[in-house]
Amino acid sequence: MTTTHPVLNRLCSMFTSASPYRDTSDPLRQTLFSKLVKFVEQDDCFNTISWSSFENGNTVKDCISDTYIYISHDRQLQVNKIIEAELFQDEDDSELVAELNMQDNYYLKLIIENRKYIFG
Repeated sequence: MTTTHPVLNRLCSMFTSASPYRDTSDPLRQTLFSKLVKFVEQDDCFNTISWSSFENGNTVKDCISDTYIYISHDRQLQVNKIIEAELFQDEDDSELVAELNMQDNYYLKLIIENRKYIFG
């Protein structure tokens, strides 16, 4: 029986996944992040929805835009920092993991608050 190192597992998942929001450790996060990415990329929400036509439309648009940027770009940068800390083993990655979880929770909360627009 062979044991694998957590860093190798994370690196393998990073290179085999097509998107930075793919993380098998939390299926709810993966589902919500992928729904938002689909809403932005496939449904083209920024060009097809008249955001000013409903109450707080521009605020909702900004929340969706900020969340999309986090999922598609910023989150992967944080995951890379965690991987680097694990590889060099001289840095404590617990603060980085806590920060990533805190930001994930913040953006998940935004997705849930705006679910009627995203999933509607």
